[in-house]
Amino acid sequence: MDQPLDLRGYLTILWGRKETILAIAATTAAVALVYSFAQTPVYTSSAEVLVLSPSFASAESSATSPPLNMTKEKQLANSAPVEQRASLRLAARDISPGSMSASEVDFAETLVFTSVSPDPVAAQATAQAHADAYLELRRTTFLEELEGARDPYESQIEELDAELLQIAEAVRAAEEGEGELLVAQYAHLLSRRDIIATKLNDLVAPERVDVGRILRSAPLPTSPSAPSHRKDGLLGLVVGLALGMGVAFFRERLDEPVRGREELELQAGAPVLGFIPSAGWQRALSTTGRVTVEAAEAFRALRVRLLHTVGDRDVSSVVITSAHAGEGKTSVTANLAVALAESGKRVVIVAADLRRPQLQTYFQGSDSDVLTEVLPGKRQHEIAVSTTGTENLWVLHAGQETESVDPSEYLGSESMKGLLSELRETADFVLIDTPPLLSTSDVVAVAPLADAILMIVDPHLARRSTLEQTRHELDLIDVPVLGVVVNKHDPGRFRGYGFGYAYYGYGHPGRSEIAPSRTLRAIPDDSEAEPTLPLDDREPDDLSLP
Repeated sequence: MDQPLDLRGYLTILWGRKETILAIAATTAAVALVYSFAQTPVYTSSAEVLVLSPSFASAESSATSPPLNMTKEKQLANSAPVEQRASLRLAARDISPGSMSASEVDFAETLVFTSVSPDPVAAQATAQAHADAYLELRRTTFLEELEGARDPYESQIEELDAELLQIAEAVRAAEEGEGELLVAQYAHLLSRRDIIATKLNDLVAPERVDVGRILRSAPLPTSPSAPSHRKDGLLGLVVGLALGMGVAFFRERLDEPVRGREELELQAGAPVLGFIPSAGWQRALSTTGRVTVEAAEAFRALRVRLLHTVGDRDVSSVVITSAHAGEGKTSVTANLAVALAESGKRVVIVAADLRRPQLQTYFQGSDSDVLTEVLPGKRQHEIAVSTTGTENLWVLHAGQETESVDPSEYLGSESMKGLLSELRETADFVLIDTPPLLSTSDVVAVAPLADAILMIVDPHLARRSTLEQTRHELDLIDVPVLGVVVNKHDPGRFRGYGFGYAYYGYGHPGRSEIAPSRTLRAIPDDSEAEPTLPLDDREPDDLSLP
């Protein structure tokens, strides 16, 4: 079951995948910069036009101007007629037009004519030509409409003037006393003419029409507007970081890593008893006979928690295994055995990994078969057990010739059961080093003969699916799991929640020094083990548990 991530979980994932994120971000930023420098520089110039709403009414009239529809005005500014007029202006100056767009300004009756061109002069001329062409087209259109509104009045006035002229001539030719009716008719027509003339005068004069004005002429650009190398690089970096974080979370989901102690305990179904620092294993230390202080303190802390977990329970034989190879189960077994022996506990290590025995790398043993001879009854275990350079610690090696045996048959036999029973009677702890749980059936064969199981987990290799499968296998065996030991612990990649072993007691705080001689013997990592530890001079055949 997946746990929901908190902020610390997200930050842990990002920190653990920081190399991937930074690599992707750097790559995208570099690509963006390369693309930016490959582009041809272009220049931008803009002219701003205030759009007015002209009215047929003159300035003396109380009539209001009609409201502006800026959407239609923008369409007109980007229309073909404006483009044609501007092209004629540019052609007269022998200038190739740049790209052009007109946009409206929010909450203002203003249009901005913007031109982009590789030539700064062309950018300026194109923007200005389109602004002038727009105002010219708009004025021409309005004047045509105004002329259409004035024509009826002017026609009526011409007709009335003709009638008035006829009546005036008739009055002059009329006899005395006959012109009164004509005079009255003349006065009526003259009154009608005055009314129509007044309406005509209420219309705006063509020379006073104002459809808009240039608020800001297009300037000559002095530097390219694009590409902006800084902006492109920053955009590439931001996109790269976002892409990198997406890849990090995607890989995290595919890898199913265990993100911290709480999730490890939840998936394993057992408490974490100790964290063995990854810095504790250095190849140069394998020849000194000692280990780092941090590693020594880690194993002592593991010893304390193990003894506390065992408590009053009848637990003396413990199978130590891991899910897969390479997690350090043999190295933890050897060091834990030394830590228990130095506390006064009598400890026997049984090398039950008959497929790839590694324990002889840490503790020198006989060249002849040992466990593989004890189980068939060819030798007594008292004779086969070897001493080590640590007091209270003995080892029952697997031997060298194990290819011809069936490990599962040997480890699950009645002889193995009897051997473990006898060892429990003479030792406080019997630590059984076995093959990985998911790689063979050997653990399933020998675990039911022991009292408990101790799991070793490398957080770099731990996956939720693996832990779920391991827990399922352990549930089938029905043997108590004492706990989990996190080997090669790196706090930067695996949250231990408080388990750390800062050096205390020798020299300066925080120094990774070599522990004094009275401490753990040097037990190298499984992958770097070398048979370098000195043992006592007694022959294995002469040794037995006192």
